[in-house]
Amino acid sequence: MELNLFNEAEVLATPKGHEPETEKITYERRKPAGKREADLSELPVETVTYELAEGEQVCACCGGSLHEMNTETRSEIAVVPPQVKVVRRLLKNNN
Repeated sequence: MELNLFNEAEVLATPKGHEPETEKITYERRKPAGKREADLSELPVETVTYELAEGEQVCACCGGSLHEMNTETRSEIAVVPPQVKVVRRLLKNNN
């Protein structure tokens, strides 16, 4: 007597020539407004560049000079807290 332990997929598979029924599903969603880029375009930009010092631009293995392979740019939002200062207003009366 032969046991059919490992052919479960063949037993459960649909017969050849018989395709399962399908249904078409559609949906709608709002397009992204893109306001973030528009809003950020009005903010001042501070660019920080990281470079190795002249003495560090040497390969540790061969001693040859290093060259730039790629540049990666990342944008961040920095919130600068308000400044606190004392304003003295002098009112001079010319009587």
